[in-house]
Amino acid sequence: MKVTRFMDMHSGGGCKEPPYNKIYIEAPEQEAMVIFQNRFGHNPNRVTCTCCGEDYSIDESKSFAQASGYDRNCHSEQNGKEWSYVEEKAHGKYASSGEY
Repeated sequence: MKVTRFMDMHSGGGCKEPPYNKIYIEAPEQEAMVIFQNRFGHNPNRVTCTCCGEDYSIDESKSFAQASGYDRNCHSEQNGKEWSYVEEKAHGKYASSGEY
């Protein structure tokens, strides 16, 4: 199942949905955007502050483990043209997908 990550860019000076810096929705991006809008009452593509840019960085991944790999400090590897995360520590504090 696809997972879409919404990473708050703190445009306009703050977090849009405190305390959530990152929001993961188990759905393809277009469906996840509708779910996000219904749950939080605003469009994730909005721009709160024109000088700061978009409110969220939005990415679709194959799984929660892949969607959260960077945030959990997983090691990344390249297979051909695609990058993926593996369940091992890259640097700093690592968390498994279950712990995260």
